[in-house]
Amino acid sequence: MTTDVVPTSGEEDPDEEAGFEGIPRGLGPGDTFTMTFNIPKAPLPPGYDGRIVFHYTSHQGALGIVSTHSLWATSIRSLNDGSESLRGREVIRDCWEKRKRHYPEPFRSSIAAMLDRAEASLDEARVYVLCASERADDLGQFRNYGDVALALRTDVALNLRSDPIPFPHTLYWVSTGYGWRKVIYAKRAQEAAARALIDGFARELERHGRTKDPGAPNDIISITMCWWYASLVPLIKHSAFAQEREVRLVRIATGGFTEPSHRVSCLGIVPYVPLEHVAEKDDDHRLPLIGAHLGPIHHPEPAELGLRSLLNTHGYTDATVTRTATPFRG
Repeated sequence: MTTDVVPTSGEEDPDEEAGFEGIPRGLGPGDTFTMTFNIPKAPLPPGYDGRIVFHYTSHQGALGIVSTHSLWATSIRSLNDGSESLRGREVIRDCWEKRKRHYPEPFRSSIAAMLDRAEASLDEARVYVLCASERADDLGQFRNYGDVALALRTDVALNLRSDPIPFPHTLYWVSTGYGWRKVIYAKRAQEAAARALIDGFARELERHGRTKDPGAPNDIISITMCWWYASLVPLIKHSAFAQEREVRLVRIATGGFTEPSHRVSCLGIVPYVPLEHVAEKDDDHRLPLIGAHLGPIHHPEPAELGLRSLLNTHGYTDATVTRTATPFRG
């Protein structure tokens, strides 16, 4: 059985209700069904407009990434800064407390209930983050994350490995493009992003007549808004990390269809999901990897040769390998 998912994206159509055609009964082997749904434009910060991002990792990490053609997106609860998801929630909650007086009752209660539902869904959802940077040669990030910065093109989709029913993460993917977005560090910009999210909730609830009741938790409108919320929270980070100029790709795994893998780190057992190049018409699943930049290390020449050999062996023959000019201090 194959699944043909036909989403709509871009600006919302005021004559269309958000919804989807359910899975028909009685399908047999080789049958095809189509799920069609309409997605309002996500009230999220614009996507990253740069052509390249740099993923900092260790030599061991680079070996795994190149040899498996996949990148690991880590559970939001297992990032280096364990308070990240809490900060995003607090910013959105504080913004709502300041803005709720602008909405009449009972519409105010409906928006508040939807925000409560979105926040609760973040506790249940499997939100995974792939971290990168705009900066190609950052000494601080080499020290913190590893000796290799992998250069990745941003115009190629990276997604979860195929699920039997890709509806939820397809919803997220289509509504946010390829998904790379800058992390928001400035307080004013964080508040503006939270305000846009809340106003987006209000528009959709009003458009669908949900001014008295936000509706069922499992309907398409509620799911969409929870996706918006879970997409914004990982983009809000403390200003102390602003020098990293981080860019993130957020993916939300589907419970029951995408089970996470696990690795060991200083934090204990860390859940993660592999992200791969989504190749629709060919069998080339290589990552959009165009280069690797080595940080300051004790033996740069053999490290460069080994990295070059690794890339060539796995089909990345056009990728460049460069070295930092920063001297090594052991």
